[in-house]
Amino acid sequence: MKRSVIISDILNEFLNEEETKQQAACIYSLLMGDFRPEFLSPSAKRVKSVFDPSNPNLFEQLYGNGYDAYGRLCERLHPGEEEDRDVEELWGSALQMCEYMGGLMYGYGRYYALHPEEFPAIPPEG
Repeated sequence: MKRSVIISDILNEFLNEEETKQQAACIYSLLMGDFRPEFLSPSAKRVKSVFDPSNPNLFEQLYGNGYDAYGRLCERLHPGEEEDRDVEELWGSALQMCEYMGGLMYGYGRYYALHPEEFPAIPPEG
């Protein structure tokens, strides 16, 4: 069996470990500001929410732009109503894709932090 296949199997197993999934979900929840700051441990407070008013950032701006567009589109499609099922599905799916991608990135980052010698070579451009 090729080494890359073995590494791939190990990596897939690592990404599917319950501990990795729980840690990724915790980091995501901290980033999204799902917990009240006064209840966070000192180590959890190191993870700053993307909605922290003391730290304006690109994510908050992009989220706001998307949410505003969502509202305008719903209003255009159904004047006087707040939601449209399809627009709601698009917005919800986009947020779920972000969470899924974030979980994978956390898992890969954790794996390669523990196994830096296996980090994939970056292919040359062109």
